[in-house]
Amino acid sequence: LLSKDSTYLFDLERDATESQNLAPTRSDLVADLTEKLSAWEQEIDGNYRMITDNHCFFCNIIGMKV
Repeated sequence: LLSKDSTYLFDLERDATESQNLAPTRSDLVADLTEKLSAWEQEIDGNYRMITDNHCFFCNIIGMKV
């Protein structure tokens, strides 16, 4: 099970079942995505949060690859 209090990063092209969390080994990418998400949320005045408990739509929007 996924926890809302943890950070998760998955390569959905290689791991569609989200079984390998890459966040512990890709802290650089997690930091970059977190920064971009924060800037985007400020840009839209925080009215629309695109993160759900288990999926990151932001990653798909910017076309970021792991």
